[in-house]
Amino acid sequence: MLSGLRHYNPHLYKKLVHLAMDLQSKGEIYQWFVKSSGLSEREIDAIAEKTQMAFELLVADCESGNLKLDLDPRRFLNNMQDLKPMKEHACRP
Repeated sequence: MLSGLRHYNPHLYKKLVHLAMDLQSKGEIYQWFVKSSGLSEREIDAIAEKTQMAFELLVADCESGNLKLDLDPRRFLNNMQDLKPMKEHACRP
């Protein structure tokens, strides 16, 4: 599902980076899952693994130039006459 993406919102990308890093380090979000979600540790670890896979796929596509971090529908819809290129965003945190 993610492998065909060519444009992605940089804000959502940063959130995915943060989520993937937190789940891998068993940080605050991971601990919330453990304490509050009602999921088993095995299920939480599966979520962490899938999140990491999604992150790695998007990073690889971004670094190869196949994925541009330039999608901002709100900006596009609110300002169709004056669309300047968005600033470049780093693929890695």
